[in-house]
Amino acid sequence: MVYRDSVFVCHYGAVFVKLLVTTLVFLFSVNAQANLESALQALDSKTKQCLEKPETNFRKIDDPWLVSKDSTSRKVALLLIKDRLMQFCVESEEKELVYQLYLKSLRNGDSKLLTDWFQFRQSGLLAVHKDLIDTEFLNNIERLRESGLFGESFDVKEALSAIDK
Repeated sequence: MVYRDSVFVCHYGAVFVKLLVTTLVFLFSVNAQANLESALQALDSKTKQCLEKPETNFRKIDDPWLVSKDSTSRKVALLLIKDRLMQFCVESEEKELVYQLYLKSLRNGDSKLLTDWFQFRQSGLLAVHKDLIDTEFLNNIERLRESGLFGESFDVKEALSAIDK
């Protein structure tokens, strides 16, 4: 009878371990989905907060590099600066979302969501205006973003007018 009891205990223990593992996997999946949803909500909230930041008012923009550019290059430059300011504002929330997407792609063996995110984040301006944009152009965009001249947000049309003053 002892052998049969120990087989029962062994079988019960194996069933218990399987149940425990299944429960933990389920909880991990639910938690992982909650983490992804939480990261997405945090990014959405931060994006709204960034969009609500007061816009910089310009009297005159006299940056020599920007002033030397033609009208199209100025527009592209200002749009890229505005985009970089937004990226900078949501940077930590976006990193968390990318991390959660990465974890999900590892768990599911499917990187489609992560790939889709990166494709979504690519700036169409870079592709459309690749004839204007080179390393020097991008370095000046970053220099202007960091300069504080444009604050945390600005209206592109107002900035264009301030260059022409």
